Amino acid sequence: MKKHGAPLMEGLIDPEVFPAWLTPADLDYYVGEFTASGFFGPISRYRNHERDFAWLQQFKGRTLDMPTLLIGGDRDAAFNGFGRIADPGAMMRQHVTDLRAVHVLPGCGHWTQQERPAEVTALLLDWLKAVR
Repeated sequence: MKKHGAPLMEGLIDPEVFPAWLTPADLDYYVGEFTASGFFGPISRYRNHERDFAWLQQFKGRTLDMPTLLIGGDRDAAFNGFGRIADPGAMMRQHVTDLRAVHVLPGCGHWTQQERPAEVTALLLDWLKAVR
C-alpha cells in the first residue's frame, strides 16, 4: 500500500521486458504521438480530479440500476484502490443495484482488454447473452 506523500512511481513494477500485448510497433506509435503533442493533454486529465469530484456531487447518493458487469485485474492498483479495497465487487455493490458478475483476472494489470483480449471478450459476450 502506498503511503501518503509517496512518489507516484514508488512500489510500481518496472518490467525488464515489455508485455507481449505492447508490440514494438505499438510503442513506436505512442512515442511518435507523444513526441508530436507532448504530455500536457493526457496528464491534464489527471489534474482534474478535484473538478470531477465537485461536479459529481450532484449524483451523490444515487445508484446505478442497470445490469452491470465488473472486470478487473488483481495487479491493477486502480482496481483495488492501491491495496485499500480488499473486495472491489463488494465496494461496487454499495453503488450498483444490479451487479450481475464480478471477474478478477489473476496476474492482470490495468489494461485488461490489451492484456487479455480473448478472455475479456469471452466474458463480455457471455454476460451480454445473459442480459438479453
